[in-house]
Amino acid sequence: MLNISMTRKELRKNNVLIGKFMGGKGRIILTSTLIMTLDNKEYKETDLKYHKKWDWLMPVVEKICRMRIGDGKSYIEYAYPRTFGMLDKESGGIMVRLEGHQVVLADTLIEATYFAIIDFIEHYNENFTNKGC
Repeated sequence: MLNISMTRKELRKNNVLIGKFMGGKGRIILTSTLIMTLDNKEYKETDLKYHKKWDWLMPVVEKICRMRIGDGKSYIEYAYPRTFGMLDKESGGIMVRLEGHQVVLADTLIEATYFAIIDFIEHYNENFTNKGC
């Protein structure tokens, strides 16, 4: 079970990771600030709200749920929320797990979902993004 806390730097890095997964393009401006373009809008990396706004996070969940991984001949449906919002009896925390990934435990449902998405994207990037899938 994954139980995660983050620094502000890690939070910004993870939000940028999600933004890129969602098709965002980043660029650095003179002040060393990353600007990300998402859906034709520009955001500073500190303005990305994946970690605290459902209207930012749920499109990511939907994209993951609709993904298919394959070799061009056969495909498998990919991750979906297998455990979503279940309470951990010992800690009282909320658990979320995307199919085939670790259970994430956090204080709130949005935090647990956020961390489960980070776990998924990191695994996806390591295993599929440069392999023609």
